[in-house]
Amino acid sequence: MTETPDDAGLAGRLAGLLPGALGGWLPAPVLADWSALATLNRTLAGLEDSEARAEAIAALPPALARLTAADWWRPLPCGPVEDVATLLAEAQRAWRPYALAALAASGLDADERLRGQAVALGGGFFLLAQLGELAADCRRGTPWLALDELAKYRSSVAALAGGLTNPGFVAANLDRCRRLLRAGSPLARRLRGRRGLLLRVALLAADQRIAALRSAAPLPLADARQTLTLLALAVWHGIRPERKASS
Repeated sequence: MTETPDDAGLAGRLAGLLPGALGGWLPAPVLADWSALATLNRTLAGLEDSEARAEAIAALPPALARLTAADWWRPLPCGPVEDVATLLAEAQRAWRPYALAALAASGLDADERLRGQAVALGGGFFLLAQLGELAADCRRGTPWLALDELAKYRSSVAALAGGLTNPGFVAANLDRCRRLLRAGSPLARRLRGRRGLLLRVALLAADQRIAALRSAAPLPLADARQTLTLLALAVWHGIRPERKASS
């Protein structure tokens, strides 16, 4: 869970944010761009020469080449990072190109505000995916955590691996995911058609996942009733009037 996903793993992890068969509704152009970026990531990680990396990026279609950050190819940390600031930066770096590729497929990547929302969503979904595998990652010694936060809540990787969770620590991490997802959520209303619908479903499913992790309850099963409920709510969120800011 600490390496940038490969072609199949990336699509599977992102599709896993959607309940049931909805993962198969992801638009083919978006999946194709994600696959190209994942392939490039593996290529860049295997190159030691910066000039060779630049040539590999230049060989991409221009729409994808401009999405890659200078250090995007750099492997993710293989264990806890030093502080929360690094945790956030690495999380957003990990899925930034994929979030922007999905935005570019909708023709909205020229809007800087929407780009910021897409990156926030990518970071929030990435962290939430890691938290869903926290105990297993702790047992492997590769959890996606910040050491300063572990110390603040007097917890440890060994304790988390053994199932000894600290409510304050769990709440802090889930609140971080929620803040990132909330910051990016306006994008779900801006996107039209299937992309906007699926993003709204993913955000609603994320709310359910956060609630389950907060209460240490089993994650909700993606049955047909839940899928239909989330779809109905996603449609409503897409057509309801926006709330006016209180004066």
